[in-house]
Amino acid sequence: MPLFLPLTGIDQLDQQHLKVVRLIDQLIHMIEKTDHDKDLLDVLSQLFQFTSEHFSTEEGYLKMAAYPNTAAHIEQHREFENNLKGWVQHFLMDKLDATELHQKLLDWFNTHISGSDMDYVPFLEKSPIRR
Repeated sequence: MPLFLPLTGIDQLDQQHLKVVRLIDQLIHMIEKTDHDKDLLDVLSQLFQFTSEHFSTEEGYLKMAAYPNTAAHIEQHREFENNLKGWVQHFLMDKLDATELHQKLLDWFNTHISGSDMDYVPFLEKSPIRR
């Protein structure tokens, strides 16, 4: 299922969002392989590492822009990181299949980017970040 990515207008964040979605989409390609568990775990590790990096970058921009909902946005990021750990554990214990994991990731990012991330765009547009 293709994901529509709204743009924040901050090139670095938009490129990072695209990379996260590409990593998520790699999961579906791994599912098609016969022996995909190691490859899936590699992609999941990359996804966790890169999302942490992206969240740190995004949170820095929010603080610089004095976005009033920064704390709540950061909490969403921590919640996702905890969810991802749980989803991976369930996957490893065969309580969640790879297709379900892929869908959970797509759903979360689609909701987060098109919702919470778009809420901060007007603040970033007025900040020195955009000048």
